[in-house]
Amino acid sequence: MKKLLLLVLFGALAVTIVACGGQTPTPTPQPEPTAEPVEEPTAVPEVEPTLVPEKETASTEPIIGEAPVDSAKVTFENDQWVVAVEGNLPDGCTEIGEIAQSVDGSIIKVEVSTTRPADMMCTQVITPYSESVVLETADMPNGEYTVEVNGVAATEPVVLGEEHMPEAAAADITNIVWQWTEFQDTAELNDITVDNPENYTVTFLADDQVSIKADCNMVNGSYTLDGSSLTIQLGPSTMAFCGEESLDQQFLEKLGFVATYVMDGDNLVMNLQADAGNMVFANGGPAGEAGADTAVTVRTTIDPGMIRLDTQGLPVSWQAVYVPETPYDQSQPPGPKGLPAHIEILFGVTDPAQRRPGDPVMYIIPAAAYEAMWAANGNDFVTTTMAGIYQTATVLTSPPPTANMPVLPMEEVGGKNDVALYVSRAASDENSASKSGYCFVGRFAQDANPITSDGLPLQYIYQGFTNDGQYLVSFFYPVASSALPSNADVNDAFNEAVSAGKSEEFLAQQIEEINSLSTSDWEPDLATLDALVGSLQIEGMVNSGPIGPEWQWVRSERTDSFEVENPELYTLTYNADGTFALKADCNNVVGDYTMDGGIFGSVQHQPGPSTLAECGEGSRYDYFVNMFPALQNYKVRLPGDELELIWPADGGSEFFQNPIPGIAVATESAGPISKVEGKTWQWV
Repeated sequence: MKKLLLLVLFGALAVTIVACGGQTPTPTPQPEPTAEPVEEPTAVPEVEPTLVPEKETASTEPIIGEAPVDSAKVTFENDQWVVAVEGNLPDGCTEIGEIAQSVDGSIIKVEVSTTRPADMMCTQVITPYSESVVLETADMPNGEYTVEVNGVAATEPVVLGEEHMPEAAAADITNIVWQWTEFQDTAELNDITVDNPENYTVTFLADDQVSIKADCNMVNGSYTLDGSSLTIQLGPSTMAFCGEESLDQQFLEKLGFVATYVMDGDNLVMNLQADAGNMVFANGGPAGEAGADTAVTVRTTIDPGMIRLDTQGLPVSWQAVYVPETPYDQSQPPGPKGLPAHIEILFGVTDPAQRRPGDPVMYIIPAAAYEAMWAANGNDFVTTTMAGIYQTATVLTSPPPTANMPVLPMEEVGGKNDVALYVSRAASDENSASKSGYCFVGRFAQDANPITSDGLPLQYIYQGFTNDGQYLVSFFYPVASSALPSNADVNDAFNEAVSAGKSEEFLAQQIEEINSLSTSDWEPDLATLDALVGSLQIEGMVNSGPIGPEWQWVRSERTDSFEVENPELYTLTYNADGTFALKADCNNVVGDYTMDGGIFGSVQHQPGPSTLAECGEGSRYDYFVNMFPALQNYKVRLPGDELELIWPADGGSEFFQNPIPGIAVATESAGPISKVEGKTWQWV
């Protein structure tokens, strides 16, 4: 190719000299012209190779340069990562040369160079090129990498996982109850077959939290999922002893060393670090549908998919929805409003914007966030009103109030509560999520009005708390009764009472008469609405408020009151299976308990086996252990971070703190979030 190019150039040069009248070199005389005419194309004699200048022997060592790169795309083909490189070579005789690879942290750097022979007279032609590069990833740690070719980033990352298969990263493992079935030891020395997989489960939640059931204990934690790379961070946990045969400790230890995962058919396989083995999990079904758990789990959020409700045959459908925060606002009459993110249960509609004023609704509002929002704006109304709701729920006076019942949220309050009929504690079943509250038939008025069938509308109203004390539950449902008088029937008498300053006496008389009516004289039947409220269930909600966290004993308020110097040495944990555990300084005690109630109720303890060590002078372990058989009642203070255990006959109280109280916030995700309990736990 080189010689041919030089011949063409030499011939072209000779033609140019003749055409321009230039002189030819004299050292080589030309022969005399013949008589025959010479055709123009043959005017230049054929040039022998010996006439080529000395350039033929010049150096041909290639010139190395960087290849221009316009784009680089990564694909996975035939079990290999391939980078397709495209660009334009600026010189007609330039070729793609060496391709080198290196790794800098999480960046795979590919350097593509070009070669061009030295001293070559090449035509200046722009030539497109396309080159495929197979990445060498065999010895690289698993993870996600970006690819740069001559500084140009590729369009897709490289995800290295088990066998470098990127498909594993696409598997959706969230919101599934994964049941541990076996452990495959790489050395084949300590393989494990799990006889009861349903007792060892992992549920990856949509909010990067993980819920773990380890036999009789529940663990909360978090996880990081990056392609096929998976790590699990264990967090707060219950600490029950599950028996000598339990695999709970091995299960949790192995979960802490998970590095990657792959799908093997319907099974989830978690691979441990350093090729230490594989944990195999079977699909136990969607979270919330794999059967009821008796152990305590850990909730930080409530999701609409966790709500269950029985409308008791009322001709309305219901829908639980997430409602984002509405900021505090006091610019509009009749007064301030504002709610944190919360859950609303709608009736007959599916969008809060479709609900008209006065339509039925149930709110589930995080109490701590609600108080904090208003307090941050210098308004303590929500705090004091919520305290009033708590007080009324725990101690309902007899006879009950006939007006001025504390009610939240302000979005449903259009004035003063001037009438309270049928005031009572709401009925609830054993599985109700809100056992602690009160209900009444009431209304909100701006001024004095009689109670009539065609006057101010009346509502069935429930005010209470979830059993863990973290959420305010507020329910409103319009009611009516044909047994009530009309405005025309009582207006004259009521106006006379107002003129005489006796409107309150008039209403009190009406309330007494109306309370004598049967609940079935109302539409709907008030007993039906009681049952509706009592049917509220929230997946994972504790049956009673004390169940779950490790409570630390902080003080005793009796005749001889004292503060506990080392609360962490005196702890109490109620398990959901009816057992409790005490840490009494240097001793440990287990026992059984019975409990009846939500955020307040009765409790009885039956201590069982105990260690008998002498803890030293100044220890209160003896007092601590011996007080439990005598304690009779409990109260969980809002927002679920303080427990009061009460001695009989006004004998005083013992107080406990949850050292890490949870602040519950509703989330926007749809469907069940977790099988959870309602507290934040401290894993010790």
